[in-house]
Amino acid sequence: MRITNKYTNKTIKEIQDKLNQCIEFEKKWGKTTKTQAYIKWCTDEKYRKRVKDFNQSIVRTMKSMNRIELNNIINEN
Repeated sequence: MRITNKYTNKTIKEIQDKLNQCIEFEKKWGKTTKTQAYIKWCTDEKYRKRVKDFNQSIVRTMKSMNRIELNNIINEN
C-alpha cells in the first residue's frame, strides 16, 4: 500500500529517505542550493504545494502555446 502525501505521489518513506540522503550529503560536502531546496521540499508541505502549482502552471503555459512559438523559445537557447 502506498501512503502518499497530498502534493506528491512519493511515499512518506521515500520522502524521509531523500531527506536523510540530503543531510548526509551536506555533512560530507556542505550546503548547496539543491540540497537546501530538497530539504525544504521534504519538510514543508506548503512548499511542496507551491512547487506542484508552479510545475502545473508551466505545463499549462507550454500546452497553450502553438508549435511555432514553442519551437522559437526552445531554439533561442
